[in-house]
Amino acid sequence: KRLKMATALPSQEGYEDDYDLDEVDDFDDFSDTIDYSHLNLNKIDYNELTATIESPHHIKNIQLNSNSLLTLTPEIDKFQSLITLKLSNNQLVQLPHEIICLKNLKNLYLKNNSLDDLSLPKD
Repeated sequence: KRLKMATALPSQEGYEDDYDLDEVDDFDDFSDTIDYSHLNLNKIDYNELTATIESPHHIKNIQLNSNSLLTLTPEIDKFQSLITLKLSNNQLVQLPHEIICLKNLKNLYLKNNSLDDLSLPKD
């Protein structure tokens, strides 16, 4: 599955695979959270994360739990206001070096991944 990344709103028809991203004109006014948990995504790149968000630097929470992510985009460093990054229950084997640039990051959830090295990249 590939979705444009923004706060997903379940449509009226159902909750499984039917998302209506057109119902909200300006996600910056709506939320500071991107929540794409449980969507069985296996890859997310920066263009997808920011496709419908005018100001990614205002995003404070990204939830990508319970997907099948193998990698995290190096452009994660563009989310400079990010406080919480939830990546639990994926298939990540390493974190991008750029994650150290997230100076406001306080909460990093990595439970149930395939990380070889649990240390964060060094400066």
